[in-house]
Amino acid sequence: MSAAVITRRLVRIGSPSALREPWGADSTYADQARSVVGSEPVPALARKIWESSGPSGPNKEYLYQLARAVRELSPESYDSHLSALELEVRRLDKHPEE
Repeated sequence: MSAAVITRRLVRIGSPSALREPWGADSTYADQARSVVGSEPVPALARKIWESSGPSGPNKEYLYQLARAVRELSPESYDSHLSALELEVRRLDKHPEE
């Protein structure tokens, strides 16, 4: 089974009033299999996020910014998976040996 290749992806997070200066992430992937994690339990995925970093910095910082943006821009759209990941990664910040 071959993985689909994403050559370029731009993600913008912002409110309609902030469209002039949206915050975004721009990534180029050569091999999706190295860049995308499949379905994993929250603790395993959180550890992978906590340990990993890319050209823009630590993946945990991206997760923290994404969770904050979702809370601020759309508080009514609670995402239980995103919240669980954020809580577990923050726990790893305090207790990495567990």
